[in-house]
Amino acid sequence: MGDVIFRAPSHPCPPTPLPPFLTTVKTERGGAHFHTHHCKSLKMDIQKVSLFSALYNGGFGVQLLASPNGAFGPNSMMPYFSEEGNDLAQFFGRAFGSGLLAIGLPSLLAENDAEREFSLIGSAIGAMVIWPIMIMNAASTTGMFKKAMWTGQAAFHIVPMTIFIVKSKILDRIFKKKSA
Repeated sequence: MGDVIFRAPSHPCPPTPLPPFLTTVKTERGGAHFHTHHCKSLKMDIQKVSLFSALYNGGFGVQLLASPNGAFGPNSMMPYFSEEGNDLAQFFGRAFGSGLLAIGLPSLLAENDAEREFSLIGSAIGAMVIWPIMIMNAASTTGMFKKAMWTGQAAFHIVPMTIFIVKSKILDRIFKKKSA
């Protein structure tokens, strides 16, 4: 199997049926290796990805720290919920916001590409563990979660999740340690 390549709709690179984090090949030693190569014109500079991580995670974090109901409540510009959160929900919203800041800021504070790549591991893990929760919220029948918002977000978050996973090389790190 060759390298995995993402293809923009009008890009001349050959398409691939699966994103890199779902495609494996066996190495000569029998271990799994995840190919995360792209067409040169589609490569994202690690500095830009780090800035994106800081803005993406930190932006949501700041909003949640400031006001979970104001940012994502039923009367907000981005209504994820059909009812206001109580004091306990506000606490957990702010706690989640502080966690998002903790994930995003190291990417911004990193001083070299090796630090940036390593700091993106938090973004990759954060994206991987929140995505199933988004799917559960989209599928919820309680009426508390705005189905259209959660469905759209679950679909949208595939893009940054893939970018963080690829640029952090987290799967290579996990499976390299397992096969060593």
